[in-house]
Amino acid sequence: MPKQINGFEYEFQACFKALEQNKIECDKMNHKEILKMMNLMDRVREKMGVKFIGE
Repeated sequence: MPKQINGFEYEFQACFKALEQNKIECDKMNHKEILKMMNLMDRVREKMGVKFIGE
């Protein structure tokens, strides 16, 4: 298993691969799926009472 630095290594690798192929989104997680996950995370944060600065 490769050394993990911050947990985002796989996301960075997928992004770089997409950019090298002149794509605007990654094959493994497209924009629709990213928005779906962000909305889910926002709902979880709301239920937990977590707020970011500026909200």
